[in-house]
Amino acid sequence: YHRPRGIVASGVEEPNALMNMGVGARAEPNQRATTTELFDGLVAASQNHWPSLEFDIGAVNTYLSRFLPAGFYYKMFLYPRAFWKHVYEPFIRQSAGLGRAPDAETSDADTYEHFHATVDVLVVGGGVAGLQAALSAGRAGARVMVMEQTAHWGGRAPVDGGTIDGMAP
Repeated sequence: YHRPRGIVASGVEEPNALMNMGVGARAEPNQRATTTELFDGLVAASQNHWPSLEFDIGAVNTYLSRFLPAGFYYKMFLYPRAFWKHVYEPFIRQSAGLGRAPDAETSDADTYEHFHATVDVLVVGGGVAGLQAALSAGRAGARVMVMEQTAHWGGRAPVDGGTIDGMAP
């Protein structure tokens, strides 16, 4: 909602650290800054500000926030009905703080692989508990798949440190 955010953010739960990543046919809006791995050549930009990030007209919401409770637009912008699709909804979406989708004429330059798998046990989360659950299920003879959203195993254990049974995770 066009308000400045702090410098501390962590993990996928952070809803506010969104930015545009890439350019041209590989541009993707609303990417989470807190879960994107940095690499040489990464192109990232702030999003949803006008005319500039330093002077954003939408920041007026900061001063109006006590008059604009969450969801107020569902009650306020009801009439005339014909205005919803072409006036109210585009305005609300623009004000919401999300990025702009790539142009329709810009085709996606990437190709994507997909696969289908049938497993007995699906473990969601490759943290310490998830890996232990997968190990136990695998030793019991189950076909196991572990899904992890980050680029490393162990969840928070490698970040937080500590030991498990006297060993580093």
